[in-house]
Amino acid sequence: MKSKQLLSLLLSLLFIVLSVVTCFATEAVDTRPFNEKNAEKQSTDAAADLVGAAQSALEPVAEPIETVVSDFPVPYKSKDGTRPLEGVATYGILKWDGKDGAVPFEQLKVSTVQNKLPKRVDFRDNYSGFNREFEICLYNGNIYIRHRNVNETWRVAPLPKSMRYNIKAISVDADEIIALDENNWIYTMVGLFDDTDEWNWSTNWGEVFDIGTGYQLGNGQNHQWALSNIDPEYDMTYTDIDGRLHNTGGSGCTQIFFLDPNDHTKIYYLDPWLPGDESREAGTPYHCRFKAQSLSSSASVTFIINKYGDMYTRLFDYDLAGADEVFFEYSWFSQEDVPDADPDDSLSSLTSAKIRLPSPSWEQQPKIPGEITDRISVESVAPGSENRRLKVEGRKNGYTGYWTKMLNDKAWTFVRTDEKLQGTLLQNSMEDTSAKDLAPQSGIHYKGTIAGTGASMKVKNFAYNDHEQTAYIKVGGVQVPATLYNEYGNLGRATTQVITWHDTGFNESLRRYTCALVLTQDNADKLAATEEGRAFLSDFMDGNLIRPLSLQANVNGLYFADDKQWTSSVRIGAFDLLRYDA
Repeated sequence: MKSKQLLSLLLSLLFIVLSVVTCFATEAVDTRPFNEKNAEKQSTDAAADLVGAAQSALEPVAEPIETVVSDFPVPYKSKDGTRPLEGVATYGILKWDGKDGAVPFEQLKVSTVQNKLPKRVDFRDNYSGFNREFEICLYNGNIYIRHRNVNETWRVAPLPKSMRYNIKAISVDADEIIALDENNWIYTMVGLFDDTDEWNWSTNWGEVFDIGTGYQLGNGQNHQWALSNIDPEYDMTYTDIDGRLHNTGGSGCTQIFFLDPNDHTKIYYLDPWLPGDESREAGTPYHCRFKAQSLSSSASVTFIINKYGDMYTRLFDYDLAGADEVFFEYSWFSQEDVPDADPDDSLSSLTSAKIRLPSPSWEQQPKIPGEITDRISVESVAPGSENRRLKVEGRKNGYTGYWTKMLNDKAWTFVRTDEKLQGTLLQNSMEDTSAKDLAPQSGIHYKGTIAGTGASMKVKNFAYNDHEQTAYIKVGGVQVPATLYNEYGNLGRATTQVITWHDTGFNESLRRYTCALVLTQDNADKLAATEEGRAFLSDFMDGNLIRPLSLQANVNGLYFADDKQWTSSVRIGAFDLLRYDA
């Protein structure tokens, strides 16, 4: 068993203990006087009927020792009546010699379809990918492998028998491969930094403690989903909004990002340690109104483009965005007197600065001065979250290739490849067309009073999947705008971390956020012009421009309380904003 897998197992056991405490603290008393009907939904779906998978003729490869599929302890939830392919292990941490035909690379069979496989691999998409050791490609439902930047032939990758010729899409990042079958069931292989005799595939995905036995991705279309895996040994650190360095945690963060197939303003993300649902979103720019054409993601940086060639990137994952109070600490305030984490010492996080909230927002990338397609790619090239390379397929002066730059560079350069374009040509121009063809505003508005302050507060066009809202504070006859930051996942403590199944989208089910109300100095000065305003700044804002809070939200109201709530039921310092028609 690899050290990373062993660490994940140990962390899972720790997570079990902490989460048992969480369940008792969160669910034992759930009176919720402010919307009693909104208890967290629990899934009781039965396992789906068995659907057999047809087997195709195989390339000659080593025969794997077949494994038994188990629905214990958390049965998968089928969306369409299908089930994962038979003969794939439920848990990837189980390893033995010969599993899935895993042998050293030099013993893998050389492919007999070399002329059908790519001559070069430049992009991380759903037909090919790479890390610093290997290149991977997909052809006719099978997976092939060769070493990176070495002139060698493709070999047939180790796979369970049932997966051969049944894979429709892949995504590769760091030491992991995600494969999808024709029904979008997820198959995971962890160990791509090691030789191929260490490979082991599983259907394991999702649920608390990483005990889910299978999951169907909501969108398996090419260029619309990607694996992101920030690796603690290679990527090492995050940089927060203050420019402070933080270690990525003992086992990094693995996520799958994908566009809603029916609404490209929505980006969902899945995590193998989180409940198997689609409740977690990283909304697009322009308050979740930007329509992304395609998406790529690597080492916690996601890259999107619209049909007009406007591009944005965002450093974002579950751990960085304030959601994981079990393994990380967060603060809404700067900590100038506390050191950064030491990238070479994972224990330095115990004494280094907390991760500063809010999480980083979308950053617009410069337009490309030439023809481009919707085939985009981002890749990690060195430690540090700023070391990501962007690529966009295109053409210059009649030659095909790709445009590329580092994440924070100001200009693009063109690399000629003479490869056939695979993406769809976009309506690109040098004009900023980001605001063109935006989706409508949410039309969801709330208002109410902040208890004990004499102040009123409004939030217009609330976007539940954005982490930044515009609020209006009125006190002493003076109204000023403020920013409400809201990070989904908990109420500021591990005991309120969302670890149970939750609805997709925004409805009457309550969503939990750690949040903060933030004033600019100019607007605080305007409020200070009245006695009531000065009392508000002193008492409610505690003399600061930032007031941390907790928030539970649904279509009926925004239910605030003090930050660091121990339970979702007992709200200290509560005040409510209720829905109204503007």
